Amino acid sequence: MSKKAILYAICSLILVSAYSFALVQLGISIQRMAENVQVETKTQESSYVVKEYKGEIAVFTDENAAPERILNIDINNMREFDRQRFKSGIVVKTLEELAQLEEDFSS
Repeated sequence: MSKKAILYAICSLILVSAYSFALVQLGISIQRMAENVQVETKTQESSYVVKEYKGEIAVFTDENAAPERILNIDINNMREFDRQRFKSGIVVKTLEELAQLEEDFSS
């Protein structure tokens, strides 16, 4: 083999190694970013439990034993089935779902 061929082979090997290393590092960075997004999403997405509390309908978050707020829903005008659902607790995942639930039962 000539010196040029050996030099070409060594340079190619170095370039391929550097390219492979860069791809591995990029993959690790992407994986870390994905893990961070999942953690942020989990902390931003808290669910709400809507249930009867001292004769009223209240909203609880996962963290609180006391209600976050009391809804303007009259439990006395509900069907028995709905009363039982609120006694057990209705889980909603978003504020939009919470608003829809309140709208559905406050009429």
